[in-house]
Amino acid sequence: IPSEYGSVYEVQEESESLKKALEINQKDAITGVISYSDVLQPAVSAIATQLDLPGNKIEVTSKSQDKYQQRQAFMAFGMKTPAFAEVSSSHTPDAYQGPFPVVLKPKKGSGGLGIKILQDREELMNHLG
Repeated sequence: IPSEYGSVYEVQEESESLKKALEINQKDAITGVISYSDVLQPAVSAIATQLDLPGNKIEVTSKSQDKYQQRQAFMAFGMKTPAFAEVSSSHTPDAYQGPFPVVLKPKKGSGGLGIKILQDREELMNHLG
């Protein structure tokens, strides 16, 4: 898409984004890469890294999109963060010994999708069951 700032390219498929960016860069030097979506940040990081452009490193993007790693990083830097634990379907409900209610969130995602509020151990057992 032509613009007053140069050309703007839109790539729909994340899996094709790096390949497409390298092709575009051959004929029209890419000077920046952005995304409107958190979901596409790994692709943005990969392109920026490959083309030596400013942007987050892939490791930073991965950590920022994984809520467990994100909170570990916050704590490592002395930032206050709510108590948290990593729980997966392979854990037994008895593995969690903390207080209830708990907020159960997927490790990845945004917009409140997949969030559950569990009031007691029985709800946790049913959820992990």
